[in-house]
Amino acid sequence: MLLNRVSLILCLLLAFSSCKKEVADFINISFTPTEQYEIRNSGEIIDFSINVSSNIELSELIIVQIVNNSIIDTIYHKQISGLEKTELYNYTCPVISSLDTSEVKLIFYCSNTNGDVNQRAKVFSLVSETVYLSETTGHTMHSSNSTEFNAYNLYEGIPMFNSDSTSNISDNTDSISDVLSRKWISLSGLFFTKFNSLDYANVTSNDLENAYNSSNLKEFVENIQSSDIIITLINETYIAIRIDQVIDDVGSQNDRYIFSIKK
Repeated sequence: MLLNRVSLILCLLLAFSSCKKEVADFINISFTPTEQYEIRNSGEIIDFSINVSSNIELSELIIVQIVNNSIIDTIYHKQISGLEKTELYNYTCPVISSLDTSEVKLIFYCSNTNGDVNQRAKVFSLVSETVYLSETTGHTMHSSNSTEFNAYNLYEGIPMFNSDSTSNISDNTDSISDVLSRKWISLSGLFFTKFNSLDYANVTSNDLENAYNSSNLKEFVENIQSSDIIITLINETYIAIRIDQVIDDVGSQNDRYIFSIKK
């Protein structure tokens, strides 16, 4: 009878032990923001909330940064404990000045005291806020009182006539004047600011945006002189125009503006 009871207890213990082994160890990792393949700016700060949990005591949390699949850095390493933990981490995107987009991958590693490890990755594209703009030169727009192109598509860099609805600017000289008006208007509803303090040689898209949005904008620009810098906004693209020459000859046929464009 005693032998039968001992056998029964041993069978129960073995069964209980077997059930325990069927419960696999686990580590879960989640984080916000959760978006993948988004675009971020150079130097931007991302506030991560990282939640980790395990059925075994947690031991450490590591974040590794990989830029363009070549530069690898451990940017966060912390000993943790408990079965569940939420960590806040203010991540600063790398500062880049390249014209090319960079790919950044963050890998979140978590382990427990049993040696189990899990990982999750976040991948995003990185663009520089200080990307220098491309420049084209030699753009020419004539007086409206001439037979030459008297309007311009600044976005495409194409001379036009003011009868073309796709033009962005046109000269405002009237049909009976031989004196160049030195005034531009926009039949497409653009706004302008003359911003001669702009560092045109080293201007960035961020510089243009700040200058434009901090100015008193007008539907025209007047008293145009050589070396003036004019800023406008077309299709969410900020454009800088530097006046290289203003030519006002006898008559109006050869009156013209010669300018450069950065965008």
